[in-house]
Amino acid sequence: MAHDAEHYKERNTVERRIKEIRAWRGLATPHDKTPAKQMAGLRLRGSIIWMRSLNPGPRLRRPAGKPDAATAQVMPTR
Repeated sequence: MAHDAEHYKERNTVERRIKEIRAWRGLATPHDKTPAKQMAGLRLRGSIIWMRSLNPGPRLRRPAGKPDAATAQVMPTR
């Protein structure tokens, strides 16, 4: 059988996406989950991956331990 570069490229893409889905913590721990919850998690993760692919620009990650402006708690002044 001859090497088909296009087939290999498509297979590699699928394998990378499956690995990305499995790496998600919400699906990595399947105990205490019903099949419906497991399927909902798969759909959610697939949707997140798809939405991120629409805008593949750089992802900004905030430094550990520092909340972003939307979730920062405001301390009352005295």
